[in-house]
Amino acid sequence: MNKVYFEHNDKVVSADGQFAHVMAIALDPRANYREGVIRCITSREGDVRVKGYVDRSELHLTKGDSLEKFTVGAKLDIKNEVEIINKLISDGASDFIGLEDPDIWIDEQTDLMHLYFTIPIKPAGNAFDKSKKIKIHLGHAFGKDLNSLEMTMPVLLDTYDNSAKEVSI
Repeated sequence: MNKVYFEHNDKVVSADGQFAHVMAIALDPRANYREGVIRCITSREGDVRVKGYVDRSELHLTKGDSLEKFTVGAKLDIKNEVEIINKLISDGASDFIGLEDPDIWIDEQTDLMHLYFTIPIKPAGNAFDKSKKIKIHLGHAFGKDLNSLEMTMPVLLDTYDNSAKEVSI
């Protein structure tokens, strides 16, 4: 039987030892899917094999010469990111753990890039207190390309009863 796919012998994304884990890549169609954004885990608290762990992460630029080999670049610089995050954690009892799960959408009418991502915010203190819910907002930034993104307030705010995670357009 012929396979309709092929398996790689190596990793598709190289982080050059900078990060132990990378995941959730979103590629820019205007760059022929050779540039994009990737989630990089900067630290892990707890054990993924046991319920109750926290991954802290950042979004980084990624680039590849082909769809089979990407490298992780600089941290994605989003204008207004700090100001927006500070508004979301202004209660002093919240802990922002990083941007996650990026997705890119290009508005064909305006030619603007829209980047969506989740913004998880856990209660401060014990990371494994199951009685305290992590808020997960759906974040948004826009610009002409990955180097000119500006963050807006989240397009969906977690209400404790409803939250958003991992949009796919």
